[in-house]
Amino acid sequence: MSLGLAEPIAHICYPAHRFCIGWPGARSYFHQFMNLQQLTEEMERFVEAKGWNAPGSPRPQTPRNLAASLSIEAAEVLEQLQWRDVPADRAAFAGELADVALYLLQLASVCDVDLQAAILAKLAENHKREWQ
Repeated sequence: MSLGLAEPIAHICYPAHRFCIGWPGARSYFHQFMNLQQLTEEMERFVEAKGWNAPGSPRPQTPRNLAASLSIEAAEVLEQLQWRDVPADRAAFAGELADVALYLLQLASVCDVDLQAAILAKLAENHKREWQ
């Protein structure tokens, strides 16, 4: 996939989905799937590269700011489904879902929450729960 950039870029490819992304300075993960820890590390590298952890950053990575951004992005997911049962633009919908996931990863990281352990614990709890 060409992004029309003059400089070479690294790509992350998902062959099962025939989907690749890339940006200048990204690490290459050709034909590899990433776990939550690797995704979190990639997100942290992105945030660091943008300078958002620096004092005086216009996008300080505080729990409140990240939670607000997560909520805003979740509303954008809902907007993709406004007045319809399926998204009109699957690529835009996927992008909004990715935004939600990235903010969730960053929020968990900043708050020192092991998201994988929390997800597994919640699944175990829900498995025992009686749904009515």
